[in-house]
Parts: sequence; C-alpha cells; structure tokens
Amino acid sequence: NWPCKILDDSTEKSIIECLELGRQTGFNQFDVFGLFATDSYPLDIKRAFADKQRKTRVNRILKAARDRGIKNIFGLGVYSWGFDEIIQHDPSVRGPNKHAMCGSAPESFQWQTKLIDVILAEIDVDGFHLESADLGRCTCERCAPINNVQYHCRLNAQTADYIRSQASDKVVSSIMLGWGTWAQDFTDEEKVHLVDLSRHIDILWDQGHSQT
Repeated sequence: NWPCKILDDSTEKSIIECLELGRQTGFNQFDVFGLFATDSYPLDIKRAFADKQRKTRVNRILKAARDRGIKNIFGLGVYSWGFDEIIQHDPSVRGPNKHAMCGSAPESFQWQTKLIDVILAEIDVDGFHLESADLGRCTCERCAPINNVQYHCRLNAQTADYIRSQASDKVVSSIMLGWGTWAQDFTDEEKVHLVDLSRHIDILWDQGHSQT
C-alpha cells in the first residue's frame, strides 16, 4: 500500500501524537509528503485539494504542529513525485522516465509553478522540502548530456527561486537523495554546482541512504 493515501481518524491521531513526541524531544520541523496527493496530481491540480473532509484533517494537523512550535514543511516533488498523470497527458513534458518530467522542457517548469501556486493558495505552510531525484530524472537527448549533480541543482535552484518570488518568508530545503552518492565525495566541478544551489535555499541535506 505504497505510496499510502489514507488519511483517516487513526492516521490523524497518530500524526498528532508523533508531533507531541517531537515537541517533547526538541524537534522544530514537521516535514511531510502526501497530504493531498502522492504519485499523481490531477491535470486540474486544484481538484486535489477539493476534498473538504481531508482538507479539514490536514488543517487540524498543521495547527497541531504550530501549537507545539513546530514548522510545517510541505514535501514537494520537483519534476517528479506528483506528476505521473500530467506526464501521461502532456507530451511536451514527457521523456523516457514516465515518473519524471523533462528537465529541458519549459512546459515542465510551468506545471511545477502551477502546483506551487495552488499549494500557497490552498494551505498555510511554513516552507518546502524539494525532492527531485527519488524517482530518477529525464534522460532524453537534451537532458542526458547534463551532469547528474548539475541537472538536479539547476531544477532545485529554479524551483526555489520561484517559491522565493511568491512567498519570500518560506523555509526552502533541498535533499540530495538520488543525486548524491552516500559516503562518496563530490568532484570539484560538482561542488561548484552545490555551492551555487546553496545560494538559492536555506538547507541542503543528505538523507543518508545506502545500498549494499
């Protein structure tokens, strides 16, 4: 049952209990994906936020976090995680990866900004967690020549800049999951792109997954 879309009484209660434990132990951010959609937002993105019962639950959860001094960080797929239906119906953003929009297509950025606009209009969050690589990336003939680190730094920086332009007070973090190799250093060329990305965001972090 993954990715899980269930948000019922038990889920809400468990999340709020987790938030209380977080408060007691000093956590200050609640970083969450899947509040309104998991792998696929509808073409009419706003429709994902139209379920009044779910939205009421989400708002109670966000309030519970704030009441405990915890910031709400919205997990945001960058060109992937949430765009499956859009990729299926819009050939202009489609590449070899059915889960990731083309990083070289202007239309992809237009879909990304549409999603951000809806999130900012529909719910009150304190920031965004940008995740661009968990489902891979586009490897079309335009994207394939771009170094992996450069590719993801560019997408994340561009997305962060748009968030800043619309809501400058939001915390923006970016994760290297999928484009940074755990326990392996970056090359000097790759570090240049990381330094540039750091100028566009507040937090850059590594989830630390490794495969053996």
